[in-house]
Amino acid sequence: MKTREFVLDNAVSPFVIIHTPKDLKGNCMKRIVGNTIFTVTFTKMNGDPRVMNCRLNVFKGTSGKSNHLKESDFLTAYDLDKKAFRAINVPGICSFKARGKEYQFIEDY
Repeated sequence: MKTREFVLDNAVSPFVIIHTPKDLKGNCMKRIVGNTIFTVTFTKMNGDPRVMNCRLNVFKGTSGKSNHLKESDFLTAYDLDKKAFRAINVPGICSFKARGKEYQFIEDY
């Protein structure tokens, strides 16, 4: 994974570009986000765009059992607006904001 901040007209761009293979998007995002609140923009499986304010690693209200979703394809996150767990389509992730920066993916094949 390579990250790079672009400089435009002597000012730092508001986003960081991440070059990564598409199957490692989820791991990369989890490492950057950690246990903080973040906003993710992604395309749902049916093709609809979705913006979600959420948090990873929430265990309150769970049974402790793992879910049936394949981790390389979906991330389970707690949606702060709907107050429920939701699945993030990892291949459909376009960008996310965390820790005061916006990150965008460019897929390396």
